[in-house]
Amino acid sequence: MQRNTSRGSPAAHSHTNAKQNTLPKSRPLHKMQRNTLLKSRPLHTMQRNTLLKSRPLHTMQRNTLLKSRPLHKMQRNTLLKSRPLHTMQRNTLLKSRPLHKMQRNTLLK
Repeated sequence: MQRNTSRGSPAAHSHTNAKQNTLPKSRPLHKMQRNTLLKSRPLHTMQRNTLLKSRPLHTMQRNTLLKSRPLHKMQRNTLLKSRPLHTMQRNTLLKSRPLHKMQRNTLLK
């Protein structure tokens, strides 16, 4: 009954793990860490850009990014340049916001 009597134990302060939504700048994230970040809370635009620049994303991770919030033009271009998109992903991009002609050509290529 007296296991949790020690003050300052990491088990007693489990609420500090909620700070994981701030992306660490020192090391690139592993796949599991990125999935945890994407599923935990909706990311702000700067955090999403950091996720996209860290490593190339897989298709499921990209879909999670697209569904979380509407992307701005720069973020969409970063998604398009990372890997070629499949048809479902292209439709998701086209439905999110109207694309300009240059962006549409990039999608079609």
